[in-house]
Amino acid sequence: MPLYQAAQMKREAKANEIAKLLIEAGADVNYITISGDMLLHQAIANGNKEMVKTLVLAGAQIAVANSQGEMPYRMLFLRNFSRTLLLLGPFHFLRLN
Repeated sequence: MPLYQAAQMKREAKANEIAKLLIEAGADVNYITISGDMLLHQAIANGNKEMVKTLVLAGAQIAVANSQGEMPYRMLFLRNFSRTLLLLGPFHFLRLN
């Protein structure tokens, strides 16, 4: 299962386990889909908090807009992913590399 398919799944523990293995094997956590979303956009939109946490801790960019102009950092805030935001720490949103 490619990482982008795991990110699209809603609250599935097995998908998160598979995602961790794929990331350890070198999967790109900042992959952009044909629709212009990063994996993090998809995981947030699907409400998969564990996948969001996995992607963020693996270095997923949170300050990159998708094709609709939505940034993951703002999506996290609007969808009340407060625990995930705490993981980021102050000024994490400024990480642009």
